[in-house]
Parts: sequence; C-alpha cells; structure tokens
Amino acid sequence: MPFATRISVLRATPRAHWWHFGLLLGVSILVYAWVYSHLHVGVSEEVMYASRDATGHQKVVTWLTEGKYTGYTRIRPLFYPILLAISDTLGGVWGTWGLHLLLWLGTVQLVFWASFRFSERWIVGYVSAALLLSNLSLIAMTLHALTEVTTTFMLAALAWLLAKRWRQMDHFRLALWVLGLLALLTCTRPSFYLPFLCTVAGAVVLHHKTLLTQPRRWLFLLLAISPVLVQVTLMKVRHDTWQVSEIGGNTFRLYYMTRLIETQEGISHEAAVDKSKAMNFSDQLDYLSQHSEAALTTYWTTVQDNLQEECSYLKFPAKVEHPIYYSYMETLNGHYYSLHRWMIGLVVFWLMLLAVQRQWKRLLVVFYLSLLCLFYLLISGFSYYQGDRLVLPAIALWAVLYPVGIADIVRSTGRFMVRKLLWN
Repeated sequence: MPFATRISVLRATPRAHWWHFGLLLGVSILVYAWVYSHLHVGVSEEVMYASRDATGHQKVVTWLTEGKYTGYTRIRPLFYPILLAISDTLGGVWGTWGLHLLLWLGTVQLVFWASFRFSERWIVGYVSAALLLSNLSLIAMTLHALTEVTTTFMLAALAWLLAKRWRQMDHFRLALWVLGLLALLTCTRPSFYLPFLCTVAGAVVLHHKTLLTQPRRWLFLLLAISPVLVQVTLMKVRHDTWQVSEIGGNTFRLYYMTRLIETQEGISHEAAVDKSKAMNFSDQLDYLSQHSEAALTTYWTTVQDNLQEECSYLKFPAKVEHPIYYSYMETLNGHYYSLHRWMIGLVVFWLMLLAVQRQWKRLLVVFYLSLLCLFYLLISGFSYYQGDRLVLPAIALWAVLYPVGIADIVRSTGRFMVRKLLWN
C-alpha cells in the first residue's frame, strides 16, 4: 500500500487515534529519558525535598499520616500532600517521581488531543505537543515535590475537556466537570480561587433555570465544588479563617509589598520585610494608594521579569546543574516572552473572527481559556525569585491556544481569499 494511502487510512479510521497515541507516547518517553540521563542526578529525597516549599508539603504529609501538628496547613492546601502521601506509601521517593512522570506523560497527551480536537488537524496537535516536549524546566520539575507538574496536568485536562466538548458548552454536566477540575486546582494552587469563584457564579447564572426546576442538581453542584468546601472547613476548624489558604496574603506582604517598599524608600531588603510584616491590610491599602504609580510599575516589572526568568530547577540543587540545558531554557524563556506579546493581539483578532462568524460556543471556550491563561501569567506579578516555575503551568493552556488560533485564522482568511477570487 502506498505511503499516501496508508496515511489517508489512518486519518479515516479510529485506529489512527491509537497510532498517534502510541507514537507520541514513545517520543515522550525518549525525550524524557534523554533529558533525565543528562541531568547528572538520580531520584533521591535530597533532590525531591531540596526546596523549602517541598519541605512544607512533606510536613503536611507527616500530619496526614502520623498526626504530627504542623503550621504548614495554613499555607499548603491538602490535595497535593494527599497525592504525595499515596505515592510515598506505594513507593517512597520513587513513587513520587513515578507519579510526576505519569502526570508529565499525561500532560503531553492531553495537550496534543486538546489541540487536535479543537482544530481537527493532526499537525496542530503535534505542534502543541512539541511546545511542551521542548520545555526542559517542566521535565526537571518532575524530580521535585512541588505542585507545578500536577497543576500543569490539571490545566491540560481542563483544556482537553473544553476542546472535546466545546459544542456542549451549555450542558450542565460539562459545567460540573469544569468546576470539579477548578476545585482541585484551587486546592493545589490557591491562586485559582478567584477563577473558581467566578466560574461557580457563571455556572449558576447560565444554568439557573435547570437548578430551579431540578433542585437535586444543587447536590451535584455541591459535590463538584466539595474539595474547596472541605479545604475551607479545615482552615476554619484549624486556623479560624474562611480561606482556602493564607499563602496569598503572605506572598503579597512578603514579596510584593517588600519589593515596593524596598524600591520606593531605598532601604535594605531585611528592613523592607520588617516594615511589610508590621502592616495590616488597611495599612497596605493606604501605602498602595499613596504610591500608586510605583505600585503599578513594580507589579508590571515583576510580571515581565517572571516571564523571562531563569530556569532555576535546571541548576538546583547544585549537582543537578546542566549548563547547556540551562542556557537553552534561558534563551527559550526569552522567546516565550516575545511570543506572548505577539499572540495577545492575534488571540484578540481570533475572538473577533469567531464573533463575526457567530461561533458563540467556540468563542466562549477560547475566551475562557485565554482569560485563565492570562490570569495565571499576570498573577505572577506578586511574587519573584522562584525562577520560571511561577508561570510554567500556563504552558498547558497557551500551547493549545496559540497553534489552534493560528490554524483557525489561516483557515478562515484562506476561505475568505478563495471566495474573493471566485467572486471577482
């Protein structure tokens, strides 16, 4: 059978899906094995729990398994420590690494299939997968007990779900799945709390008639958001606060406010930290209103820095450092920054094009995922000194949006040009 005929058969039969799945899985394993073998370090507790954040997760795991009190439950939500506890019980540090590896492999697949489902083009799926496979920082993160790999996986799952079911955007069941994923994301990274609340409100408004006529659906809604309800209840019982976590307030005070005070008053970092710690919420608002221009400048500068930040976990701890990989990712992060700047205008044009074509459901999915991606990138402006991990998980969204958007625009403008030529 000629090669062209074999390809057409693959496209025309369900077996094509398994063929692409197997091909991508094989390539992913080869890429991971190559990068891992050149990092000069194996899987170990020394590396897995080298960072302070990883140690915090470990202490919550100890509380879950042994009942030892820890104040880290104030700032580390339960979902990721539960995953750590399960993987550690099954296989120790190798179990945790295995969990991260499976999540990374799953992320590659989900990004590929999300792009394919949304664009209906295999090549677009492979472009998205290539963007993810080329990011060595995410591979390095699989060696650390941090939430980035898990967060990236869940964002990829969200993109895949919406890409696969975008024609069913008005279905209540889809809303429940989206809310469930966002609830787990919120209990992994509390920065998703605002998107979670906005999505809950949007779902209630969109499906208010269904909820009024079928009251039992409120039970399904509560079940979908139950991870957040459990987390908030835990915070109230243990720490007397109605929050998912206190990490947001701590980050705002100890990072953003500290940097603002340090640059505005020209004092040492330690003095700025002490001054920010002494401020209550009202004091913070007063200081921001008095230095509004400097506050905006500090915020925007921090966002730009984080989008071009170094790949810290390709050189941390010291024995992991790989100069070539590090240099490659440093250059790639700079290109990412330029890509984001260009694609903002292109995504806006894509949304306008969908509006003109009256593809309202597709437009809603693109708008929602774009807004979530933009939010995640912009929220990084309140923290720093974390390397590219602050913006890393967003790749699960923009690696889908950018290739699909370009493909959509090219296809639509191509049709327009053909019609114009035929009309003339």
